[in-house]
Amino acid sequence: MTEPRTHEVQIVAASPDEIKELLGVRGDLPAGGEVPVADGVTLSGLRLTRSSGFEGTQYVLEALVSVATSVSSAVLAAWLTDKIRGRRGVAASVDGQEVRPADADGV
Repeated sequence: MTEPRTHEVQIVAASPDEIKELLGVRGDLPAGGEVPVADGVTLSGLRLTRSSGFEGTQYVLEALVSVATSVSSAVLAAWLTDKIRGRRGVAASVDGQEVRPADADGV
C-alpha cells in the first residue's frame, strides 16, 4: 500500500466564480472543507482570501491535496496547467512552484 503525500495548491484569479469554474465546482467553496475536483483528487482545508494590490483585486484559493506517493507533484502540476490554459489572469502553484502552460508567454 502506498502512503499518501500532501501537496499545497494555490490558485489566483480575478473572482471566486472564476476559481469555481476552473475547478468545476458548483455551489460554495466551504472554508476549511473539501471539494472533489477530479478522479481521485480532492482539495481539502480550503482557504479563500481576497487580496488587493497594484494589479487590482485578486482572490487566492489555498488548499491541500493528498495523493498516493506514486503520483508525483509533476502529475498534479500537469493537471493544473491544463486547467489554467487559455485563462487570462489565472495563476496556480504546487508546493510553491508556479505552474504555467507552455503558451502562456504570448497570452
